[in-house]
Amino acid sequence: MSKVNTINSSSLADLVKEYLSILKKDRDKDIISRRFAILGNDNHTLEQIGQQLGVTRERVRQIEKAATKRLKTLHDHRHQLSEEVITLLQETGGLIAFDALLERLKLDEQDIQNLKFLLETNPEFILIDKHDLYECIVLDKKVYCAEDIIDLHDSLIRILKTYNKPVKLEKLLSELEGKHHDKTIEHLASSSRMIRELDNLWGLHIWPSVNPRSIRDRMYIALKKAQKPLHFSDIAKRIQGIGNNKTVTTQAVHNELIKDKRFILIGRGIYALAEWGYKSGTVADVIRQILADGKPHKKAEIVKQVLAVRKVKASTVSLNLQNNKDFKRLPDDYYQLA
Repeated sequence: MSKVNTINSSSLADLVKEYLSILKKDRDKDIISRRFAILGNDNHTLEQIGQQLGVTRERVRQIEKAATKRLKTLHDHRHQLSEEVITLLQETGGLIAFDALLERLKLDEQDIQNLKFLLETNPEFILIDKHDLYECIVLDKKVYCAEDIIDLHDSLIRILKTYNKPVKLEKLLSELEGKHHDKTIEHLASSSRMIRELDNLWGLHIWPSVNPRSIRDRMYIALKKAQKPLHFSDIAKRIQGIGNNKTVTTQAVHNELIKDKRFILIGRGIYALAEWGYKSGTVADVIRQILADGKPHKKAEIVKQVLAVRKVKASTVSLNLQNNKDFKRLPDDYYQLA
């Protein structure tokens, strides 16, 4: 058998044709080509092929199964592609995301079906495609079976549910006690339909903190990343690179900030997160909260406390103390509630 000297679209197609030459019947070749959508063929269902060939869908399934088995057992799978995939799987601990494999092999979207076919018919690999839990992944059969990956995926979900917040990959690895290669966990997590990553933090796909869908979720993440209050126009700029790439107007951002109780207006157009300890209300409201203990407070201390939670000038606090009938001035610049 000839070796594949260079892995590219052309050599991949040649290898597929070489595989198909094992099958003696043109009918078998046709069914395999259409079921795997290889060599430019569209994907066909068992029903579609059965109608065209005048046989039942069950008969088509039997032919496909038998032909695939022959390809796995009769063909010499020692070629450059196989060797490259084995090497990459060794680097990732026995599991690799299909998209990552495609990229490492420097192949394109047009090569996807041919590559999947060659992996599916190679007895050294397990191709898991169209799974409910994860996107397409490839396993080294000597390291993992399909059931192992289901169990491992369940463990990742269980760990995330226990923490109930996004965590770094290192945390997942430590919880698994080093039983799996770092890259194995990274590739499985990145392929999972139930796990998302944002800014090197991994969490469940239903958590807005790693999978923001609404404008409000994106605004929350923008402030969380900034770790400081921001003007609404700045927030509008920062959310453009978070989550989906849908453009949002500055006015829309401002409107959503006003509606959501997670965001607190602390100055002219400046918003902070309520979880940082900020309270809603005017400067006068903040002063009332400070004086609510019924004790006299020094003006300087009141100003200091207000400025800690509001982006205003000290003179604004002084004016509120002087002009509001709710506040009573005492000797030595002390104030209390009237």
